Amino acid sequence: MRSYAAAFLFSLLAGSASAQVTLVAEDFESGTLGLDWLWTGSTPVMSSPGYGSNWCVSKESADLSSPPFADPNNQLSVLFHPLTYDPNVFYSATAMMRVDDPMSSGATGWIYIGWIDGLNPTVDGLCTGMGLTAPTWMGNYNGTSSECGNMLGPNAVFGVVFCMHAGSQNCHIYLDNISVTSELATSIAGVPAAAPIAIMQMPGGAVQVSFGPGELPDVMTVHDAQGRLLRTYPINGSRSLQLQLAALPDGILLIRTTGAAGARTLRFLKS
Repeated sequence: MRSYAAAFLFSLLAGSASAQVTLVAEDFESGTLGLDWLWTGSTPVMSSPGYGSNWCVSKESADLSSPPFADPNNQLSVLFHPLTYDPNVFYSATAMMRVDDPMSSGATGWIYIGWIDGLNPTVDGLCTGMGLTAPTWMGNYNGTSSECGNMLGPNAVFGVVFCMHAGSQNCHIYLDNISVTSELATSIAGVPAAAPIAIMQMPGGAVQVSFGPGELPDVMTVHDAQGRLLRTYPINGSRSLQLQLAALPDGILLIRTTGAAGARTLRFLKS
C-alpha cells in the first residue's frame, strides 16, 4: 500500500466541512489513477470501457492479489481514498459499479466509509457500507456520520473504501464516476443531529440498540471480529431493540443493519 505518511498529511490539510463540499470527484478519464488514491493488494488496473466513457478502474478480490495476503478470507484488497474525519460531518459517496463473477459465486462489491489499516485491512473499522452483485453498471450510494470514531489505532486512516467482500474469489469490482461529499450534520434547530444508530451496553450482558429519525432497518445481525455470523434479529418496526449477548465472549463484535436506508456496520466492544 502507498505510504501512510502521505495519507496522514492529506488528512491534516483537508480541514472540516461547514457546508456541502466535494472532497473527491473522479471519472478516470485521464487513463491514470491519481496520486491521492491508496490500495492494498495488487496495483489497481485501468480498464476500458468505463461507464459511458473510455476508462474505469478495477480491483481484484483478495485471493488474486500479489503478493498474497496472509489471510485472504478475512483481509481485503481495497481501493481507498483518505478523507478528513470529523464526528460532526456527514460523508456521502456515490459511484457507478459493476462486478464480474466468473464462478457465479454471488460475489459482492462494496462501497464503504470508515477506517482501514494498511497492515491488516479488514472490515473491523468499516462503519457502514452498501454492496451489489450486478454484472452491469449500477449506481451505488453510501453515507455515515458520527458513529465512525477511530477504532483501529495509529495505523488506521479514514476514507472511502471500494473492495470485494472478504472471502470473495476470482472476481473484480469495476468503478467509475466516484463522488464523495461532506456536509455538517445538523438538525432543523441547527444543533448536531443524533447518530443514526446508538449502542449502549446494559447490565447483565444485554446491549440496547436505538435508531434515529429516518433510520429503521429490516434486520440486524451480530458477527465476531472475523465477520462470522453469531445472531440474527428481525426489527419488526421497533425503534429500540435489546440484544441478549451475555452468552457471547467478551471482545469486538460487529453489529450490521440492512434496510431501505442501506447497510451499516458498527464495531462494538463487549465487556
